[in-house]
Amino acid sequence: MAERKLARSSLKGYTFQNYVFTLFLAKMDVERKIVQIESESLGTKQFDDLYIKIQDDMVYRIQAKNYPGTKIEDITITEHTVTIKTNSNQYDSSDNNVLIVNTDQITTNTEFMGMPAIEKEGIIIVPLTEEQVTDYLDELYSTEERELQIIQKAYEYTCSEKFEVNVSELPDLIKLSTDLQQQTIIIREAPKNIENGITFIVGKPGVGKSHFVNELKDAYPDAIVYRFWIGSQDEQLTRRLQFDKFLTEVGLLVYKSPRAFTIEELVTEIADKKQMIIIDGLDHVENYNSLDLYPLTQTGIHPDTGTFQIATILIDRLEELFAPQLEKELWKFAISNIAQEILETSFTSILFQDFDNHIVVLTALDNADSVKVFATSCHHICHAVQKTLNFTVTLGISDPFQGLSMMSDAYHESIQALKWRFLLGNARCIYQDEVPTLLDDLPLHHTVSA
Repeated sequence: MAERKLARSSLKGYTFQNYVFTLFLAKMDVERKIVQIESESLGTKQFDDLYIKIQDDMVYRIQAKNYPGTKIEDITITEHTVTIKTNSNQYDSSDNNVLIVNTDQITTNTEFMGMPAIEKEGIIIVPLTEEQVTDYLDELYSTEERELQIIQKAYEYTCSEKFEVNVSELPDLIKLSTDLQQQTIIIREAPKNIENGITFIVGKPGVGKSHFVNELKDAYPDAIVYRFWIGSQDEQLTRRLQFDKFLTEVGLLVYKSPRAFTIEELVTEIADKKQMIIIDGLDHVENYNSLDLYPLTQTGIHPDTGTFQIATILIDRLEELFAPQLEKELWKFAISNIAQEILETSFTSILFQDFDNHIVVLTALDNADSVKVFATSCHHICHAVQKTLNFTVTLGISDPFQGLSMMSDAYHESIQALKWRFLLGNARCIYQDEVPTLLDDLPLHHTVSA
C-alpha cells in the first residue's frame, strides 16, 4: 500500500498517548468490536489513560508510556505497581490491565487486539512505536479520506482532558447517493425469484433499466445498489465512474465498515453472505473511457507539435478467462484505473479502448528522459495488474512520435508489437523498435531435410 502522506502529516505533534487513542478509535470505527472508549477513567488508581469496553462486555484498562528503547527487563511488576525504570504506576490486579510502551525492543509471543504483545505477571505489554501506529492506520482503512476524518475526530476528543466516546457517536459513513435525479414511479412488480450468479439486463437507452433497479430495490430491500450514473447534474459524476470508488462504495455497503480489503476478499464476502449486488449504468463506464483530447490541450501541449507515445494493453488469455463481454469490460475498467494511477504521477495520459478489447494509452512526453520514465511506468502497470488482479497483461509499445497526426501509425506499431507475444511470451512489455534484437536472441532451430 502506498504511504498516505497527508494522514501521516496530520499526526505530527501528537503525544504518544494521542497516537494510542487515535489507533483505538480507528479500531472502533473499522472493526466494530470496541463499543466504548473513556479517557482518564476514575476509580482505577493510576492505570487510567484509556478504558475500553468490548462487545462481549470485556473491559480493559490501558496505560500508555513514552519510553523509547524500553526492554522487557526494564519493566518491573509487583502486586500493585508497574515500574519502568524510575516511573511507577499503581494498578488493580482484578482489572484487565494493558501497558502500551513506545518501543521496538521487546520480543513478543502473543497478541492483543491484533497487535504483537507479551504477558508479564498478569499484565499485557504491547510494544508499539508511533511509526507502527501510522502503519496500522493505513492498513485499517480502504481510503485516506475516512482515515483523515477519524484522525481529526480523535484530535477533537483529545482536546478535552476527560471524555467518553461510544461507537454510535462516530461520524456517519459518507456514501454516494443512489437516488436517480429523475423522479421514478414504481408501476410493476420485480421478479420474485432471481437465479444465483450474474444476471445481465440489456436494453437501449431510455427503455427503463435504471427505473427497473428501483423496482428491484423495492422487492429486495437488502440488495446493495451501485449506480455509475444518477443524472447529468450529479456533482460526483466523474468520481462514481472510477473503479476504485466503485470498490470503496461496495465495500462500505458489504462490510458496513470503512475497513481495507482486497478484491478477492470482497468477492468472497459477497458470495459467503449470498449478498445481492445490483449494478446500474455500465454503459456510462464505456462512455467515460472514450477518447477526449481536452485534458491534453489544457496542459498547454499542442497536439500537432508535441511528442507522444502509445502503449496498447491486452489481457492475456482474454477469451479463455472472461467469456461474457460485460465481464471483459469490468476487468478492462479495472486495468485502466491501475494504469491511470501509475501514469498520472509523471504524465498527462488519456486511456481509451478499441473494438478488439485493447486498452490504448496515449501519453504526452515532456523531454528525452520521459521516454525512459514511460518505459518504467509500463513495466509497473504490467506488474501491478498481475499483483492486484491475479491475471496478466502484455503491453505493445510504439516508438515516440511527433504530433497526433502520426497517432494512427503509432497505434498500428503497438498492435504489431503485441503480435510478437506469440514468440516472445506474455506478461511483458514489447517495444516495436526492440523486436529485431529480441528475435535474434531467441533459440530458434531450423531443420533442413535432404
